[in-house]
Amino acid sequence: MVNERVAVSPEDMHLIRNLVILPVVLSAFECDKIYFEKDKGPGIMSHYVTVVQRAINRIRVDMERLFSTLRERGIDVFEERRNQNGINRVFTFAGQRSVYALYWGAFDAEIDLLTNYYLGNLTDSDRNG
Repeated sequence: MVNERVAVSPEDMHLIRNLVILPVVLSAFECDKIYFEKDKGPGIMSHYVTVVQRAINRIRVDMERLFSTLRERGIDVFEERRNQNGINRVFTFAGQRSVYALYWGAFDAEIDLLTNYYLGNLTDSDRNG
């Protein structure tokens, strides 16, 4: 009997990729929020904090939706690991353990696109190309 490896669909790989990139965008927004909150000057920074918090909330909801969708499809995605080369996400599918890896710099354009999307500068159709 041949032990065949079952492949994850391209669509599901794209969802896993999003779970690698979204935490990077989330971290940037969380750092921005801390920076804006430190400025206790009159008024204007509180507006930025509100916008950034809304983006953070949207990203968290989308990430939970991605985790849930992948679980429904039989894919368990585990915590990310960052190192000097990039980001790795371990996942299992059909009893097989795999790693999705992205190298730093390989997804800068996607970070920019997602940042604009979560700030409300793009529509869903802009995001999907």
